Amino acid sequence: EKRGDNECNIAKDVAFVVGGMPVDSRDVNLIQFGSASYLGKPICVSVSVPRRAVISDMNIASSADGTASRRRSGLSLKISVRSRKVSTKEGACSVSHVVYQRAS
Repeated sequence: EKRGDNECNIAKDVAFVVGGMPVDSRDVNLIQFGSASYLGKPICVSVSVPRRAVISDMNIASSADGTASRRRSGLSLKISVRSRKVSTKEGACSVSHVVYQRAS
């Protein structure tokens, strides 16, 4: 598979909103190690949680029919492509995993 010069760069072409707060592009950093790459290019990023991000409470279905639920807290995450140059033909942006790491 070949990718063009206009392929998605997830650190530059994608906008992240965490807990209702936009993430500054300086707080989106490529992760540089072998298994975090595709076709020899880094594709994984570390995204900082903004200080003013809001933790939300929600009900999560805990039964198959949705009649039972439990209350959970979490951070909302919105991801959008901000660059007009990105296209499916040139190399679309893709998100396959989200890993949350809580600071100790």
